[in-house]
This record gives sequence, C-alpha cells and structure tokens, in this order.
Amino acid sequence: MLDAEGPNAWRFAAPVYTQPAAESPFTVQAAAPELLGHVAVVMSKAALSQTTTDIFVANTATSFSFALLFLFLIRFLTNRMTRPLTQLSVSMGRAKAGETGVRAVMVGPKDISDMAHAFNSMMAVLEEREAALSVAAIALRSRKA
Repeated sequence: MLDAEGPNAWRFAAPVYTQPAAESPFTVQAAAPELLGHVAVVMSKAALSQTTTDIFVANTATSFSFALLFLFLIRFLTNRMTRPLTQLSVSMGRAKAGETGVRAVMVGPKDISDMAHAFNSMMAVLEEREAALSVAAIALRSRKA
C-alpha cells in the first residue's frame, strides 16, 4: 500500500508477519503471527514516466510498422490485379483504333485471363470475317472486269 508520496517518488510499504502455525510445514506450537518488520519499495515518478513513454513509443512504432506493411500488401495485391487489366485495356484500345492482329496477354487471375481469352477469340473471328470479305470483294471486282 502507498505509504508516502514525495514530489519525485512514491514509497510503498507492507508489513511482513511470521507464517501462521496452520500453514507451517514444521510441527510447531500454535502461535499468533508475529510482525517481523516492513518491506518498502520506492518508485521514482520519473522512472515510471520514462517507462510509460518507452511503452507508448514502442507500441506506436509497432502499430505504424504493421500499418505500413498492410499498405504495401494492399499495393502489391492491387498491382497484381490492375496490371493484367491495364494490359487488356491497351489491347482493346489498339483493336478499337483499327489495328489488326492484336492479341491480349493471358496473365493474371482466372477471371482476367478468361476475359483476355474471350477477346483473343473475338479478334480471331473478326479477322476471319475481314479475310472472307476481302476475298468476296476481290471476286466481285474480278467478275465486273
């Protein structure tokens, strides 16, 4: 229990008694517990304040480290998702601009890879139709001549 408080420290003190006879491992006469003395502990207020500050700084640094690690993990995962989507989008933009023979790279998660496969299939069908139209146009021209 708190025995005294000064401007720079606390003093805690507790009485120490002899062991009661019932709890003694030796065979002794039953006697009332005797006061042996007091135990005192002095705790510096500055030391407690420093310890509290150290704990706060350590907890803050640990929390910040975990938050930073979490942000890097999120960035890694979003890059892993957006890179294949960006590549697919670029391929689609090239096809929209009229470029022929465009194919998407089939990388990334299954859903994105499936979309790239569907795009490639669509481009192959489009190229086959354009080739058939070209053959038909040549045949039509040669018939008129």
